[in-house]
Amino acid sequence: MNKLLKAAIDSYKAAKSEAIAHLDILFKKSVGIGEHTDLLTEIKKWTESLSQAEENITSLQNNFDEYGDAKKEKWNESINFRSNKN
Repeated sequence: MNKLLKAAIDSYKAAKSEAIAHLDILFKKSVGIGEHTDLLTEIKKWTESLSQAEENITSLQNNFDEYGDAKKEKWNESINFRSNKN
């Protein structure tokens, strides 16, 4: 696999794991969190982080092959979409 593509995907997978770990603590062990923490705000923050990481992983996997080359069908769809807008 292309090393830069792998590094990017690994980075998003790490962000996903971090978000899941935080959400797990918030949902199951919120007793151990200080009284002054706004739990709902923290849950929303980590849910956004989780969602963004998953979206980024999917986007890279859908648009690039393992060598880091743009997938031709996705490239063609993008060109056709732009052409149809004009």
